Order: sequence, then structure tokens, then C-alpha cells
Amino acid sequence: MKKIPIFVINLPQSTDRKAYIKAQCESMGISPVFIDAVNGKELSKSDIERYVDQNRVKKLFGRELLLGEIGCALSHKKIYQKMVDENIPYAVILEDDATLEKDLPIVVKKILTAPLSWELILLGHYKSNLKGFKSPISLWHRQRISSKFLLGRLVDFGFGTHGYMITLKGAKKILSELKYIYKPIDHYTPDSNILNVYALYPTVINVQNSFDTLIDENRARSNKDRLSVVLLKKVGIINAAISVKNFIKTLKPIKKYK
Repeated sequence: MKKIPIFVINLPQSTDRKAYIKAQCESMGISPVFIDAVNGKELSKSDIERYVDQNRVKKLFGRELLLGEIGCALSHKKIYQKMVDENIPYAVILEDDATLEKDLPIVVKKILTAPLSWELILLGHYKSNLKGFKSPISLWHRQRISSKFLLGRLVDFGFGTHGYMITLKGAKKILSELKYIYKPIDHYTPDSNILNVYALYPTVINVQNSFDTLIDENRARSNKDRLSVVLLKKVGIINAAISVKNFIKTLKPIKKYK
């Protein structure tokens, strides 16, 4: 994997995370390039006004972006700008809490020779806050890159920026959207209206200790709601309903990327 840089976003003070991801990379013969993350908590009010369109954010989500979300978006933006400034044709971007599967190096090599018009490929992804479910991909326009892995078009949102590949063209497209940030970064990366996005299945990058439950119970509105989630989960209703809904979505025809 010497021909494609592996950028890892890391806050300088997060030495434990740096050691965690560095050890994984070295075990695979990967030499990561660490990029200092932007700490959203250190941004001033004027910084936020310069980088973020909070009025647009509130219209879309009914709230303002959190400082952590702003810092995360600016961190990824640093890498896109670096690719443009240094004319880097391809890159793998990781966050420092990523867990890497052993197949990652061979998957990256296979993707680089795949006959697809891709600009971003999600090597890890998940469906909203529904933990344990990967984002479903369409049955149309799939490309098998090995007996184990294939690339497909998302039919639902692919959340998570813990691991993905991006081309220079893709970096330029997202940069143009990030002139004023108006949503979390993982709302840009899976958006086929912005760039040509594919998702890897099965994934080779996951998030350490982040997806241990099916539903983010902390987001439930009340204790009663949280109890309902737990009970439905135990009897398998949520799993079955989501699986059926996802399968129906994969059947819908989609246009090929140009």
C-alpha cells in the first residue's frame, strides 16, 4: 500500500488512540500519516461564523451543529485541501478509533483496479443510529472485486467517516460543498448528489467500542421509550422489520453514474 497515502485524523492529546491505530497499521505494513484534528471546543465564535452556516443547519436539522461535529468536518476538510494542494490522486482516510480488518490492504489494491466511476468508497458504514446494521446496497450496478467483497450503491444513508477512500476529484467536490459547513461530515460523504459514492460489503473498517447496541438508547425521548426499544430488540421485532425494509429498498432501480 505504498502507492496510496493513509491519512489518520487524531487529536495530538489523544495518545492512546494514536497508539491504537498505529499498531494496527504497522501490523499490516501500513505507514500512516497522522493529521492533527481540529478541536471544536477550541473554536471561537468568529471561527464558527466563518466556517459554518448555522441558519441552514437549523433549517435542515432543527438545531445547530455541535462543536465536535464542526471540528470533525474541519479535520476531514484539511485532508481534502491537502490532496488538492499536493495533487494527491487517491487517499485512504481513517479516524483514530477505527478497527481495521486484515483484508484492508488487499481490498484497497482491488478497488484501485476496479472498473467503476467512483469518487468515494465507504470502507466502513452503518445505517443511522441503528447499531448492528450496515447500510444496505442496491442489487443494481454491483461490482465484485473478489470472492468475498463487492462494491455497491447505497440505497440508504451510509453514516460514519471512520474509514473511506477518496479520489482527488471527489475531494474537490466535497470541498466545494464545505465552503460553509451546513451538516455533519458523514452527511456529505455518502451523498450521491455530491459525488459518485460506493460502499464496500462486507466492511473492513469498524469503530472501536461505539456500536455495542442496536439502538442508541440515549437518544430515546424518555425512560418508557428506552424500555420499549430494549423489549422490541429482545423479541427481534426491530431486527426483522429493518431487514425487510432494507431488502425492499435494494430492489429499486437506480441510474448508473456518469
